[in-house]
Amino acid sequence: MKKSKEYSVRQAMQKKFAEEIHVADMVEVMEFYPDDMTADVKPLVMAVREERFMSRPPILKVPVAMLGSKDFFIRPWYKAGDVGLIVYLDYDSDNVFVSGGEAEPLTMGCHTGKDGIFIGGVMCGCRLAEGMPDETIAIGSGENYLAVGKEGIVIHGKMELNGGLKVNGKAVLLAE
Repeated sequence: MKKSKEYSVRQAMQKKFAEEIHVADMVEVMEFYPDDMTADVKPLVMAVREERFMSRPPILKVPVAMLGSKDFFIRPWYKAGDVGLIVYLDYDSDNVFVSGGEAEPLTMGCHTGKDGIFIGGVMCGCRLAEGMPDETIAIGSGENYLAVGKEGIVIHGKMELNGGLKVNGKAVLLAE
């Protein structure tokens, strides 16, 4: 009987420890701050507290991930209601965000709710992009999109060009 009680206590402790580790969360944008590339987000998966499901508190000023390299970037622009992920980093990474290089952590926390980065662009609720050519990588908004695939590049919708345009090959101009 003693082993069974010890086992149950150990299992309860392991479960409690596991609940304290944050890895990732599905979240909804509440507010986006483009000036410092942060967002306030609300976790979408409810927590269990005292045998009831309860909404979790918002997470404020989470750094927003931008894709790219030193010479190329894709800057996202989010609005309230957009869905994404927060990936919780192993250690406090504030110094890395500031310097862009290797840095010591400010705190010794591990996988805490404070040490995450927002990665957006998760399409939920069956909101599928329609009308895009098959086998393409596309970016767009509503009826306007740019799709890159094996057959070439498709631009659909209104386009504004500021600057010059150089065309090699045959060009066909269509009048409106």
